[in-house]
Formats: sequence, C-alpha cells, structure tokens
Amino acid sequence: MTMAEQVLKDIKVLVVEDDESNQYLMELILGEFGFSFEIAANGQEAVEKVRKGKFDVVLMDLRM
Repeated sequence: MTMAEQVLKDIKVLVVEDDESNQYLMELILGEFGFSFEIAANGQEAVEKVRKGKFDVVLMDLRM
C-alpha cells in the first residue's frame, strides 16, 4: 500500500444524503478512492453518528 493510499484510508468521511441514488454514487466514488466512510440518510442520523464517532470530513446535501 502506498503512502497516499494509507492517508486516504485513514480519512473518515460522513456522507449525509437522503437520495438513495446519490448514496450509491457516493459509495462508488469514495470506495474507489479508498476512503473509509459512513452514510446517514437524514440530519438526525448524521448527528447521532457524529456523536458516536469521529469524522474528518462531512459531505452534506445542501438542501437538507
């Protein structure tokens, strides 16, 4: 594993997206790049996940 791959693997991303098609697309993209990620389907779920875990980046649907 290269250093860049290790760095990406260590970055934990939370995706907050209510549209299932967009969730699937984010899974494909983030998985392809090797990110560790979780998906929250709504704001309440996102808040619960943030309280329970540590995320380096939160990607959130602007309309939520």
